Amino acid sequence: MPRATIRANTLFNVFSLTVLVAVLNCLYYLFLPESSMEGFRHILPIEVRFRDLDAFGHVNNVVILTYVETGRLRYLLDLGLRQPGGGWNDIAFILAHLDCDFRKPVFYGQRVEVGSRVMEIKNSSLLMEHRVEADGQLVAEGYGVLVHYNYAAGQSMPISAEMRARVEAFEHKNGA
Repeated sequence: MPRATIRANTLFNVFSLTVLVAVLNCLYYLFLPESSMEGFRHILPIEVRFRDLDAFGHVNNVVILTYVETGRLRYLLDLGLRQPGGGWNDIAFILAHLDCDFRKPVFYGQRVEVGSRVMEIKNSSLLMEHRVEADGQLVAEGYGVLVHYNYAAGQSMPISAEMRARVEAFEHKNGA
């Protein structure tokens, strides 16, 4: 086979493959489920900054965890469970465990939202679930365990009835 024919066939195959990938991407996005922030009453918009990007041009996974942290802290502040500007010696919630599954990359310019909710309240801890979406698509999800902690005493302490009531009322748990 002449070299020109091989080159033309190769170019045609590359072009065909490119078109096929583009069509499959369009179909993928057309049939993805809508945003699943249902059940998340606390949703925080996050602006992707250029400094959030890594060498691959997408938001670094560790930065996604800072988005989750921002959502978690905003939740605590909005419900009055943590006072703004609280010092190290204040009674506070500390992060004891964090689990996160990364589903898709996030790129500069995408609209990012972090959903946070309390799934369970124990004696001295909260189980919080987090969902991160970019342009309405799931990019990361996970959960964290927060322990109600007294820094001065150096130990965990029970969650007060008032704090418990605030969370239950906000999350509509126990008929609140």
